[in-house]
Amino acid sequence: MPHVIYVAIGFPPAAKSSAHRMKATANLLCEQGCDVTVVTISRESWLREYGLDATLSVGMNPRVRVVELDLSREDVDPDIRTYGWFRARHPKRWIKHRRRREQRPFPEPVFGIWRRALERAVLDIHDARPADLVLVSTVPYTGLAAAWKLWRARGVPYAVDFRDAW
Repeated sequence: MPHVIYVAIGFPPAAKSSAHRMKATANLLCEQGCDVTVVTISRESWLREYGLDATLSVGMNPRVRVVELDLSREDVDPDIRTYGWFRARHPKRWIKHRRRREQRPFPEPVFGIWRRALERAVLDIHDARPADLVLVSTVPYTGLAAAWKLWRARGVPYAVDFRDAW
């Protein structure tokens, strides 16, 4: 069976409007004879940011394998006990510095900092079971870097789903 790595950050059970389309896409790939490995972020991250909706996972093809990465948005952390002195005293300056730092690895505010983890994930998945295609949703755009990395490092072709582009 062909193996598709699907970089789909808003995948169910994330309570996002894109989750419906992402589930349908993964299911369709399975119906067409593909093994699908989805790369997304942890449930804990979604719980903190947008919430979870377990009903979105109902009807998911059981062959869809989901790899959850331990990535989260530090800027939406509600636990002020974790804030350092600078963040607590100067929140506007902290966020300005944070945004600059986030864009160093990839030119996207908030999510650019996820680039290396996404790249490593697709390389590891491919090395464990070679992929025939990477499909990437542009939510966030940083996922494009992972697809490009796998193409450059291992020659795996990729396709981009721009339907959720910001």
